[in-house]
Amino acid sequence: MKKYLLFLFILLTVLFISCNNQMSTNSAEYNADLKDEPFLYTDPVKGVVFVDEEGAEIVVKTDEDSGEVVCREVIDYALFDEGDESVSKAAYKSFGRKKAVVLGYRHDGRPGLWIIYTGGKVKPVVHSEDIETSELLELAEARQPFYKYLGWSYKALDLVLNGNEIIIIGYAEHKDGLKWYRYEIDPGTTVGLYWYVRENDSGYYRISRAKVIGYKDSSWWNKYLKKAEKSGYRYWHWYRHRWLRSLRLFFYGWYDRYLTMPATVAAGEYDGEYIITGTDDEGDAAVAVVTGRKVLSIEKAPDDPPPPPTGKKIIFASDPGDGDLEIYSLDLEDSTAVPVNLTDNSVEDKHPALSKDGSKIAFVSDQKIYTMDSDGNNVSAALVTLAGADDGHPSWNDNGTMIVYDNGSDIYTMNSDGTNQTNLTNTAAYEIKPSWRSSGNRIVYERGSDIFETDSAGSYHTQLTTAFLVNELDPFWSP
Repeated sequence: MKKYLLFLFILLTVLFISCNNQMSTNSAEYNADLKDEPFLYTDPVKGVVFVDEEGAEIVVKTDEDSGEVVCREVIDYALFDEGDESVSKAAYKSFGRKKAVVLGYRHDGRPGLWIIYTGGKVKPVVHSEDIETSELLELAEARQPFYKYLGWSYKALDLVLNGNEIIIIGYAEHKDGLKWYRYEIDPGTTVGLYWYVRENDSGYYRISRAKVIGYKDSSWWNKYLKKAEKSGYRYWHWYRHRWLRSLRLFFYGWYDRYLTMPATVAAGEYDGEYIITGTDDEGDAAVAVVTGRKVLSIEKAPDDPPPPPTGKKIIFASDPGDGDLEIYSLDLEDSTAVPVNLTDNSVEDKHPALSKDGSKIAFVSDQKIYTMDSDGNNVSAALVTLAGADDGHPSWNDNGTMIVYDNGSDIYTMNSDGTNQTNLTNTAAYEIKPSWRSSGNRIVYERGSDIFETDSAGSYHTQLTTAFLVNELDPFWSP
């Protein structure tokens, strides 16, 4: 009998070790491609689990009102940078360093927001010291209760994290529609919204009222808002101003432009600004620029950039042996292809630039800029005469309507037919070799020994490199 018990004990021990090894192997395989970066995954029992860079697992849940609130599905999440410590030293000591913010659906189906800290602590969005909830919209609805009573429901879609600020986008939906006196809302109407969430000096987070992603181009209204927002202004004006803000969702048709459905949100080019893309009230793609307090503008989305050229072709200059450079092309998809000579004359042809759609080439010949088709046909008349033998370096904008180039140590733009030649820099510095971004309105160029950036109007000039006693040259945008 003892022999049988010993054999059974040994068998169970082997099975236990085997199972553990198998679990470890599966876990290692699961994490193999993550390169020690934090990530989220969904467990059918636990819910959403956050795994930090050391492999520690944190279940995204909180104990609210003596009940466990679990994040069941992720909408979006973002990781805090190493330097994003809490603005409150007390909060930092109590909770540790912030690791991630998670926007997801709670066990009750409502959208929620959680902050994850080191040491496995999870903290919901907090409005004040005596109110803690992960319910993203509960506090916003508490401050605007009549929206809910009149049939509006909130949905969350995306977030962006910027230091201690969080912008969340979503929409309000009126499923059943509403008829009230002469005011009517059609069933299924949606209005784009955003919420501003920020950590205060006590280490707690506050969420704003729902803000309509709408814009009214009215000078008197903007003037009134500026007066109302001034500190020390009469209280009744401020109180009326708050009620006007709270009525904005209900009277969304009052806006000149508004988004019916947002899609994405990202930090803008300037500090404190955010870019929201989506669909506007006319059904067109639009882009809104917002801050935490207001919507600055809503514009039609720019046309999509032309598709990248099909095939693989390079354009280059080479000396065929007669003492001057010529322009060549080479098809890289054909292993038997040889370079094709696109120009053949007695002067130097150099600095070729292929347009973004691959249909045109701009190049320099005999100190003049020309364009031609990518097969060498239809060479244009000279577009501009250059001051120096090494000037030129043309680069196309995204849709092939403009060219940027250098001339006489300044950066210029012109239309692709040579008209509207404009000096963007006009300084005593040595500015050459511009490159136009494949999508957008940004240009980089050399100034002295550093790289600078500007736009097609030359409205700003931002220095991108500052290395001491080092030359940074030949900037070029990635596709």
